[in-house]
Amino acid sequence: MNVMKPELVNALATLLSDTIMFRYLAQGAHWNIIGQDFHQYHEFFGEIYADADGASDTLAEDIRKLGSPAPVMLSDFIRLSNIPEMFVGSSIQESVKACYEANEIIISDISEAFKCASSCNEQGIANDLADRDSMHKKWRWMLSSSLDAKYGV
Repeated sequence: MNVMKPELVNALATLLSDTIMFRYLAQGAHWNIIGQDFHQYHEFFGEIYADADGASDTLAEDIRKLGSPAPVMLSDFIRLSNIPEMFVGSSIQESVKACYEANEIIISDISEAFKCASSCNEQGIANDLADRDSMHKKWRWMLSSSLDAKYGV
């Protein structure tokens, strides 16, 4: 298959890579947090990584619809990602902050990919991206509501 829209494939591959990185960041928080509110945040981070895991399949399928192979190697995800490697320790606030920052990058990725999908007249992909935008803006609200005022969020 020929790639008909390489700019959209590239935008989706970056978004997929950032989604994978976000997933592992949230899963690391899910595994490692400790503290008084452990159960609440263990469940919260579990919801985030499950959502990101499900979203990655749709993104990969959108890339395939365009006739391009989706990235699969961890090295490809790391190379294509805009999310810097972040250590998530056991602190709830540091974990929330790291996930918030990664989520902001994804919201930016979605905006760029949406513009590209719209200009390429790929309405189905644009619709998928609009759904992801709504979900990541919900994560923004929920993560920012959990942050202390000292983070300025």
